[in-house]
Amino acid sequence: MLDEASRRRLAEMGIDVYLPRASTPAAGASATAVAAVYVLADSCEHELPRALARTLAFAGVAAGIARAQDAELAGASALVVCGPEQARAVGARLDAAQQAAIGWVATGALQHLAGDALAKRALWGELKRLLRQLRAAHLMPGA
Repeated sequence: MLDEASRRRLAEMGIDVYLPRASTPAAGASATAVAAVYVLADSCEHELPRALARTLAFAGVAAGIARAQDAELAGASALVVCGPEQARAVGARLDAAQQAAIGWVATGALQHLAGDALAKRALWGELKRLLRQLRAAHLMPGA
């Protein structure tokens, strides 16, 4: 359960938090995400993709970390693509209609992003846009 400080931080980021009415396991399960978002990176062991997945989970979105070659992209509602190699791999696996149908956030390579505060800030803004897009498409709680 989220404490008051966490709910305030989410509100400041533009993320609405809706709490389940009952505290039964079934109600908690319905409050979890229904959207599948993949964080695609060359290295699944790098801290940044794990932090992105935790951030999405904190916002109520189910997120998995994988390489573009290994993920089941056809069922994804959105992609967070880290690095040009992963973007090329996604482009090779999905046709233009599939690419247009899902939300995208593309970043630079992980090693460059890790030390660039402005790039991280831009990434955070794009994640907020992606969450609004998922909410508008009724693919996540709070829609």
